[in-house]
Amino acid sequence: MHRNPLAKPNYSFEKRQRELAKKKKKEEKAARKRADREAASGPDTGTAEPSH
Repeated sequence: MHRNPLAKPNYSFEKRQRELAKKKKKEEKAARKRADREAASGPDTGTAEPSH
């Protein structure tokens, strides 16, 4: 029998890595949007009270 010297690509591993990268990117985007929302609403609530 003749053996193929090239290894067969592991497509399931590659797919898993792509899915993890996509999930990480989505979570980072959600965290950034959450931080932007908090930054926008934070100063508004703090400046509503008059200082004496």
